[in-house]
Amino acid sequence: SPGDPSQPSLPFVIPPLLASAQLDPELHVTDVDDEDGDQEDEEGMESVTVNIRGQGNKRITIRTSALEEKATACSMLHSYVADLKEAFFPYVQEVATILVPLIKFQYMDEVRTAAMMAMPELLDSCILALAKGASGASAALVSQLLCFMLEPILEQLKAEPDVETLACQLEAFGELLAHGGSCEHAKLSADQIQKSTEVLQMLMRESNERRDEREGRRGDEDVDDEEEEQLEGEAEREEIVMQSLVEAAGKLFEVYQSGYLPYFDSLLMPTVSEMLQPTAIASSRAAALCLFDDVIEHCSADGGSSRYIAGIFPALLQYMGDETTEVRQAAAYGIAMLGERCNDATFTEAMMQQAAQALVLAVDAPGAWEEEHASASDNAISALGKICKRSDAIGAVGWPRWLEALPLRADREEARHVHATLCEQVEKSNTQLLGANHERLPDVICVFGRLLGTDLIADEYLPRIGHLLKQVHSGLPQVLQQLPSHPKFVLLSEENRAELEKALSS
Repeated sequence: SPGDPSQPSLPFVIPPLLASAQLDPELHVTDVDDEDGDQEDEEGMESVTVNIRGQGNKRITIRTSALEEKATACSMLHSYVADLKEAFFPYVQEVATILVPLIKFQYMDEVRTAAMMAMPELLDSCILALAKGASGASAALVSQLLCFMLEPILEQLKAEPDVETLACQLEAFGELLAHGGSCEHAKLSADQIQKSTEVLQMLMRESNERRDEREGRRGDEDVDDEEEEQLEGEAEREEIVMQSLVEAAGKLFEVYQSGYLPYFDSLLMPTVSEMLQPTAIASSRAAALCLFDDVIEHCSADGGSSRYIAGIFPALLQYMGDETTEVRQAAAYGIAMLGERCNDATFTEAMMQQAAQALVLAVDAPGAWEEEHASASDNAISALGKICKRSDAIGAVGWPRWLEALPLRADREEARHVHATLCEQVEKSNTQLLGANHERLPDVICVFGRLLGTDLIADEYLPRIGHLLKQVHSGLPQVLQQLPSHPKFVLLSEENRAELEKALSS
């Protein structure tokens, strides 16, 4: 667009970056024991020993300045396409031609990572250009670009030796898959879904093998503090890899919904079911729950999820009592999705009763609202609200307990959903929530007071809360007059009280 100041300079900026990205780092590979190591004496050359998959240890001599320039250029190209979006479209094909081969650049992980991170952005630029009718943009180009990228990406995911780099690459891969949700032409073919899922399966298994090997080393008697710290670090990095794998599979569920279930069943289900067992470590159980949550969330509209529920429901109940926050949080989210997405035949009244009990037990447990556990409790309260909406029998006891927990703070996204529900239920004059004689209305107003002026409620609800407060002011003025003597009123800060005043007088 002419109004974009960064536009005119692109023809000057991009060609030199492309040249830098293609720099030859003058690489020489020799066996480690070769005596012929004289190349290092040359100015600007440096030797490293690397373990190349399938070839063992090699000595690599390389011009480091060229390597750094290459990495910087790749990173800048990624930034440009990410910032400029469809305005970058004229360069997409040329840049893709240069960056796609660099996804496999063995000698520097920064180059691989930057090249990989540019892939979803390049595809996005193409999709946006198509949507805006830019000249040269076409549906065919979107699918060609995707095909051009996908094979090298999958090859690299299989070969990536560095765990941290793998996590970054998987994140980019997930973003690439997600574009199928916004653009028909960025969807994968059946064969591509199969190949992608085979790679996810292989990486999940390898991650689990590394986990088991690490747990084995952890069991050794002679592990000192330094080794223990190293194992901790490895475990943390591995957790990020597994989360990225689960998120990528989650994107496939998001885009293909029940159409993805056959791939999930044949390739991922055996591994994921194993990770769900009580004997698995907490991060594995949480990862497995997240995938089954995706099944419930994305495959329930056509009943695709129903055959999984009998197997997964007992695990959701059991893991609501798990000692690890991330496991409880994933279990609570799964129950919330059952409440929101599954019909009464799949999620029966009896199951709702069991689920509600498990949720209340979890939020009443000692320490449930301490900072490190609160996000799981927020999700449990959110799930309880979804069940109360569906069952009057549960709502009679559940709504007051739900209200007691508000306002939520730890999981911002869930908090906003729950506070929106509060507003909607008060608008409906839900007597199970408010009490037959509005006896819980002061509690509700105190919650509203603590929400006004925060980002824990969506802006669209602010005028609605103002309107509700004015209704109370005109219809039940005694409620507001007695508010300062209400036990919850002391929780309101000066700012909260000022916000309430402002909402009443606006």
